[in-house]
Amino acid sequence: TLFRSTEPEADQDGYYQTTLPAIVFQMFEQNLQVATQISEDLKKKVLLLCLQQMGSFLSRYKEEVQFYKEEHLKNRQLPTCYVQYMIAIINNCQTFRESVVSLKKIGRA
Repeated sequence: TLFRSTEPEADQDGYYQTTLPAIVFQMFEQNLQVATQISEDLKKKVLLLCLQQMGSFLSRYKEEVQFYKEEHLKNRQLPTCYVQYMIAIINNCQTFRESVVSLKKIGRA
């Protein structure tokens, strides 16, 4: 189905989140680790590609969030955990921002 009827996961402090940012960032980190073993030049190229892909991904994520909101506005009874997922999405965005900052620091190291 389009909507889940259960609340999203929560972190150790009880804040709603999903595992999406961790999965995406882990993929980028793994690619960077492999590239670093080959050469510093490849690491820089992979890092740039990761940042470009993050931008593309976040644009698509934004589109999906807007679609999610529009579907909710058609029938405010669905999904039952709309507010909780919107909070999780906001928290995910904060995590993505922190991940991009971290990737940029790797590039300067």
